[in-house]
Amino acid sequence: MKSKIRIALATQGYPLGGITSVNLSIARRVSEAAPEFEFFIFHDKPIKKKHIDCPFQTVLVRDFPEAVKEWGIDILVECSRLEKGTDEIRRNGTRVIYADHGQAFGEQFAILDRRRGGTGLFPIKRILWHLFQKRRYDGTGRAWRMAVARTAKAYESADIYLCLCQAYKDQIQQELGLPSDNRLRVIRNYQPTVENPCLEKEKSILYCGRLSRYDKRVDRILRIWARVQDQLPEYSLDIVGSGREGANLMRLARRLSLKRVTFWGKRFDVDTFYNKASILCMTSQTEGWGLVLTEAQANGVIPIAFNCSAGVEEILDDGAGVLVPHADEERFAQELLTLCKTEDLRPLRERCIEKAKLFSEEENTQAWTQLFRSLSEASDKA
Repeated sequence: MKSKIRIALATQGYPLGGITSVNLSIARRVSEAAPEFEFFIFHDKPIKKKHIDCPFQTVLVRDFPEAVKEWGIDILVECSRLEKGTDEIRRNGTRVIYADHGQAFGEQFAILDRRRGGTGLFPIKRILWHLFQKRRYDGTGRAWRMAVARTAKAYESADIYLCLCQAYKDQIQQELGLPSDNRLRVIRNYQPTVENPCLEKEKSILYCGRLSRYDKRVDRILRIWARVQDQLPEYSLDIVGSGREGANLMRLARRLSLKRVTFWGKRFDVDTFYNKASILCMTSQTEGWGLVLTEAQANGVIPIAFNCSAGVEEILDDGAGVLVPHADEERFAQELLTLCKTEDLRPLRERCIEKAKLFSEEENTQAWTQLFRSLSEASDKA
């Protein structure tokens, strides 16, 4: 008989940005609070560079049902997609949680990006997109229907489907026509408390995150900066992060004749940037929760973001940041100017810090621990 309940957290690749950070945080805190659980990290691509400290066993998986059986996994948490073979895994007695780290039906944006050719070197695909496909896929067209169908499949293939906020749960329940006693649950991401955050900020504006187009849309920040840079001669813009859009964004910065913009690439001293930054900008097209928003709040950095999802709205409501109508770059520039020209931002910084404390570690740890215990107890009774 096993002495511990074995839990595997599965992702595409490792490390995988914010998802990896969330997974490791869950595993660390729950294993400390509940020693009866033993954690493993399942990934489907070889680890090229291990940039993050992981105290748990990492397992390269080619066949998920076989790996679950070999390692004696009691609970499998799927974090980036629902793997093939989930039905077989459940039939063999392993409980499956699908943890959706995006906004409800957010996969539609990735589908749209792939159909229109992304930012690759094949412009013919983008031409064909605008001529023949755009009308079919945009809005509530084919991309939306595909995203809804995939969400429905994920829901049916899991014992529990986790959402990041109540609004996402309500939206999925309504769209799929689920009964009130459904398998949807809500666990918000938590934000670690920052002890004594620096409130004496420099005149620095920060973007922190992946440099990708379909979701993060960093190009919008560059165009917004082009609008305001001459009115903010004492301010600078720091772009922290890496990704396939990096070269395109640097070319755009040169084409827009941007001043006082630095591309820092991927950094592991992000605290340094939060300590000095006055404002954090996020111009995403889609965002499940936006960890950088709560990180900014906890560090006394004022976040300003497009209202692209219910998760972003929940983080920035109550005046703990600035919400801008989605994709309105002119309005974003105006709000950014207003923030930068406000003489005393300290009260707003303190409000942001207090808001970040609502996403508590204790609440998050309790929610995950209770979920794991309920599933393991249900397995014992089966």
